[in-house]
Amino acid sequence: MLVAILIICGSMNVLAQDEVKYCMSYSEFANDQWTTATDEVKVEAISALKRRIVQSSDFKINTGDKKLNKKFNKDVFALKIGDALVVNCRKFRYQGVPFGPGYAYAFRYDGNKLCVVNRKIGKGNLLLAGATSVLPVKPGIVAAYGLTELQLANKVCYLVDSDVDSKGKTRIQLMNDAFMNELLAGNEELKEQYYAGADLMGRESASNVLDILNKAGLIK
Repeated sequence: MLVAILIICGSMNVLAQDEVKYCMSYSEFANDQWTTATDEVKVEAISALKRRIVQSSDFKINTGDKKLNKKFNKDVFALKIGDALVVNCRKFRYQGVPFGPGYAYAFRYDGNKLCVVNRKIGKGNLLLAGATSVLPVKPGIVAAYGLTELQLANKVCYLVDSDVDSKGKTRIQLMNDAFMNELLAGNEELKEQYYAGADLMGRESASNVLDILNKAGLIK
């Protein structure tokens, strides 16, 4: 079970320093091809204010070296810190809207795909980065994965299952009602749990979706 252990360092959340590995593309991730980082690599939280201004994801990489910082923040695809996984969202777009720079929590999904936890973006959606919690958070998910309520607040899940194409685009799907209905077809028990006592925002929240994916054995 993946456990992302967090420590507080001043006003920043920094992923506890374990062995750090990285990959440069979705293909390398899918084929579990990782390179061990030989330099110190810190994953630091981007402040809520800066996330609102820059419209970024949650984390940035700090190595203490400008050249290496550029490599990790612009070119690297994903990082593993111990068992925790974060993915670079700089090149991701959904409905034409960029995720923005920075890294976000992610999970290996169904073997060789990615489940990325980020704010809800796309046509007609307001930027929620750093906003007061609106979407509900299930305590079980907080305990199982070591994520805090703040890190799950106002977050949804996206499926990434392709490398960048010739036009620089990556295939990304929002794990919404339509996605979950198709996924859970034939599994009425989990489908009932997905819909249990929740409005649309609650159902599609990262907390609810991760809970169902975890019970289905699809994420790690």
